[in-house]
Amino acid sequence: MNRLSSSATIILVIFVPVFYFVFFGSFTASMWLVDSEEFAMGTVWFIRIGLLVLFLLFLILIYFYCMKLKRVEYDQENLYVTNFIQTIKIPFAQVKQFSSRPIGKYRMVKIELLHSGYFGRVIRVFSDVDKLQLFEQITTQ
Repeated sequence: MNRLSSSATIILVIFVPVFYFVFFGSFTASMWLVDSEEFAMGTVWFIRIGLLVLFLLFLILIYFYCMKLKRVEYDQENLYVTNFIQTIKIPFAQVKQFSSRPIGKYRMVKIELLHSGYFGRVIRVFSDVDKLQLFEQITTQ
């Protein structure tokens, strides 16, 4: 079985959201819990609201771009898609289309299915260029 996903997938799916939520969330909470007189600046509410807006904005971005990524492995007949908890098998006959776009030295692969499955109709994968080329060679045979 070959892997399509990059090794960075686990970092983007698990570690980035957890560290962001814990550290930046703690910092944001501490800014709201500290007394206003502790600040040397006079615009405390501007800082608190700005920090909260930034925290929520990046939390939404992480949810839609990092946590939606899946790890994908494949063989001659099936794709094996996992979110690191649940793994499902998808036959290539249920795949409608593959598309990819570059992100630095990596590729963001979008796998569209004919029917909505456990992970939805679209599966997004963060892949290395070499792994994607091997995948395209195997699937076109």
